[in-house]
Amino acid sequence: KVASMKSVPTLHAMKGSMTRSVSDIRLLLVGSSGRMGTAIDDFVESDAHSSIAGRITRGSSVIPTSTTDLVILDFSSDAGTNKAINLANELETPILIGTTNLQPSTLRAAERTAASVPVLIASNTSVGVALLNHLLIQAATILRFQPGFRVSCSETHHAGKLDAPSGTAISLANTLSDKGLELPLSEISSRREGNVVGEHEIRLENGLERLTLRH
Repeated sequence: KVASMKSVPTLHAMKGSMTRSVSDIRLLLVGSSGRMGTAIDDFVESDAHSSIAGRITRGSSVIPTSTTDLVILDFSSDAGTNKAINLANELETPILIGTTNLQPSTLRAAERTAASVPVLIASNTSVGVALLNHLLIQAATILRFQPGFRVSCSETHHAGKLDAPSGTAISLANTLSDKGLELPLSEISSRREGNVVGEHEIRLENGLERLTLRH
């Protein structure tokens, strides 16, 4: 079964859950020339517990011959994610998909792949967003029984981000909906400006009180 944002681990949390030495983790980075891929590359360069075993961009591919302790990290596009899923099948290695705005056919392919290798689809791999998701579950569990509460969301990302609303905002809205508190997409305000990595603010209000959760 495909794991989702409901329980998003960080890279170190994933390593900590493995039985073998955490220093052996090796990453095949799909979308390595993109904004997130570059950030991961920079992080791994100074991290003693991981290494880049291969990189895939639109124009080039460097794929490792050994799959020992290998994990595929995909932060690319719908086409790139399909390539990453095919690689996960071919190499029989776990894959984390961080790409958002995926086509239904791509999600179905990930579901099929999950029958044979671990697959995690996460619109956001931040510990803070995972905590925000948990807090929203608690808030919705209580506030769905309170009359008149309205939910809205605003999100801001860098000018180069193409999808709006963000995948994270949609995932948070789905979390609320699953618990009986609706956040319609029409109530999500999206801004694209500068170099903002990502900001999300959820407001729950009924005219008398307002609860704001922000990451």
